[in-house]
Amino acid sequence: MKNTFLTILLSITLFIQLNSQTIDGIVKDENNKPIAFANVVAIDKYHPEVLLGGITNFDGKFAIENCTFNQFILKVSVIGHQTYIDSSLIAQKIHDPLRIILQPSVEELDEVKIKGSFPTEKLENGNMITRINSTPLAKSLDTEDLLSKIPGVILDEDEFEVLGAGTPVIYINNREVKDNKELSQLLPKDILSVEVITNPGVEYSAGTKAVIKIKTSKKHESIALNAASELRQGRKTSDENQFQLSVNKEKFNFYVNGSLANQRKSSIQDIDSKLYLDPLQSQICNMKTDIDIPVYYLNASFSYTPYKNAEFGISYNNQTYDADIAINSDNWVYLDDTLYYQLYSLNQTKENLAKQHFDFFFTSAITSKLDYSLFVDHIISDKDKTQGVSEVYTDSTSSYNYLINNDISLTGVRSLFNLKTGKGAIKMGGDFSKVESDGLTLLDAEDDDHYNSEETKYGMFAEMSSKIGEGINWQIGIRYENFTYSYSDFLDASNDIDLSSHNFYPHFNISHHKGKFSSSLSYSKRVTRPQLYQLSNTYYLTHFLYQVGNPQLQEQTNHKLEYKLLVKPFTFAAAYNYNKNYIGSSYEYEELENEDDLNAMILTYKNYDKYENISITLGINKKWSRLQSILSLYYTKPFFKAEVMGEMVSYNNNRLNLSLSNNFTINDDILLAVYYSADTGGNSSFSDREPHHYLNANVNVSLFNKKMDINLFCNDIFKTRIWEYSSTISDAYLHQVEDQDKHQVGIKLSYNFNKINKRSNKAGALEEESKRL
Repeated sequence: MKNTFLTILLSITLFIQLNSQTIDGIVKDENNKPIAFANVVAIDKYHPEVLLGGITNFDGKFAIENCTFNQFILKVSVIGHQTYIDSSLIAQKIHDPLRIILQPSVEELDEVKIKGSFPTEKLENGNMITRINSTPLAKSLDTEDLLSKIPGVILDEDEFEVLGAGTPVIYINNREVKDNKELSQLLPKDILSVEVITNPGVEYSAGTKAVIKIKTSKKHESIALNAASELRQGRKTSDENQFQLSVNKEKFNFYVNGSLANQRKSSIQDIDSKLYLDPLQSQICNMKTDIDIPVYYLNASFSYTPYKNAEFGISYNNQTYDADIAINSDNWVYLDDTLYYQLYSLNQTKENLAKQHFDFFFTSAITSKLDYSLFVDHIISDKDKTQGVSEVYTDSTSSYNYLINNDISLTGVRSLFNLKTGKGAIKMGGDFSKVESDGLTLLDAEDDDHYNSEETKYGMFAEMSSKIGEGINWQIGIRYENFTYSYSDFLDASNDIDLSSHNFYPHFNISHHKGKFSSSLSYSKRVTRPQLYQLSNTYYLTHFLYQVGNPQLQEQTNHKLEYKLLVKPFTFAAAYNYNKNYIGSSYEYEELENEDDLNAMILTYKNYDKYENISITLGINKKWSRLQSILSLYYTKPFFKAEVMGEMVSYNNNRLNLSLSNNFTINDDILLAVYYSADTGGNSSFSDREPHHYLNANVNVSLFNKKMDINLFCNDIFKTRIWEYSSTISDAYLHQVEDQDKHQVGIKLSYNFNKINKRSNKAGALEEESKRL
């Protein structure tokens, strides 16, 4: 397959005229110091109305790509220096980077303080990119706190949500994050930009609904060591200590970081359920969960550049933890308002996890216009769980023990060719992944429920992009994916399932940029596949409310049409989603064995005909001299109606979310950040989610010439981050309140033992690792 791709692409190079090139160079002042933020413009000498341009980075470097001019005028300007103009350049004769020296302006500027800036946001191929470095966002508490402030992104119940798209896949320097623990190892001040993709292209798996790409800075010729310690106080005390060491030379980079964290949390959950049957059955459950998880994390990565335009690297992640989880619940069951019995339950769980992730990548230029990339991942996860349950009834007691073991291995390979044409590019590639899960469940060391589950995916994709006229870009691509399921349902062996599905997934995007206006229109077809936990897992909620899987679920097909507009500093997005064979939760109830009058309420999953929704997002990202404000307003209206337990129910409640982040730079060393979020709730599956809001604040102080940072923070200041759900379908009613201990105060100290003076806007060792599994 790889040889086929190579043959096709090399053949293309014989028929396409590749008459473009990249004009690059460096801009310095009269003292040979790099000049950042200088404007560089190339003007076609024969068509002066046509021009290309860019801005120099921190090292004074610039690159003007896809230049098709034969002869052009180069113009370089920045405040405080004389404008540089060269009208004698011929593109085909430029083989080495240009070296440009700017002379100081003849005006007296000795008393003037000059500052340059990049735009805080830009819309590129339908994706919103937010700049982080040199903004107050770089002093966020941590990377999770930073991402929650990005327009259109919220952190809800410890999971990120891209509004209007769902749970994102996150990349750091184009390397996929397999566990959010990796985010805590990244310093916000080292992040260059965050890109939010709400309508992913064909290079991503068909099941990917949203992507967040984090790009970090790269240090040159340096050795740096950073240490940090954090203490949090909620209902319980948590702490984390970490270190980072990086060694960067001309041809190789080495990076290692590690952490030891003790995560402790205590949450409270109240459940009130009723079955309006004869007799009337009701149940009240008060549940408290105490979690104590010491986590050990180690990451090491190495990359090497053997020759120009080539790089390979390897990385290794190791994460282990030993969790103690205690769940105490009190249950009262009533029949016709008369206490039938009372149940006290204690669930003691010990869970051990050992996970290793091996990663390899290689990128190289085959020709000046053709690049090749190869990525390989292998993950091994071993989880052991012992669960002891003790139940005390009104007139009896019982206890039992579970031993659960689950081993998971994942292997992924991805290959990509990127051919640059005169006004665009052609991408072609393929990927393969295989997930194998093997486990068993022992009840009191007697029953052996052994299961095997496997998912195999083959994918191929091709995409073309080009420019049309002035400021118009288009992309069109198609992806083919074959997905094979093989599941064991250890609850019911008769439900074992083997299926294979295959389909084509197109994507189209057209964007336009002119002056301060940027816009895009995109369409994609994607898929939502049943998850392993929906098919072969059960968990104990209360004695009469539990969840079972449905192995007969079919894939859900998603169609999305999206329009975006950026008029700095305002952003607007509108999207329409149509979901066929929608996968949603459902209620059922059945009469319990050995219980004459009691029934169980069952939560399961099923396919419905369709689900539609429209959404609108408005945003403002404005930076003044000492204040950066980010406002995001999201509205969605669902359209859903289906029959559940013989009754037609609707899922049509609107949702409105508002988030506001204000970052005040009091002086160069003190930052005050205030974040507010409010949500009307709307529908969550068949539940109505009640409105909620919360307020976070933190103060960052830099000391010792910015080598030390002290961050004081308070999350959920007024203790309002509590989620409440309710639903009524046919004869079933459920009301649930969750207080997950979000109110926390704390302090974080970090110290950088080496001051880094030289940076570039490259993405680090994994810069070219552009698209991951």
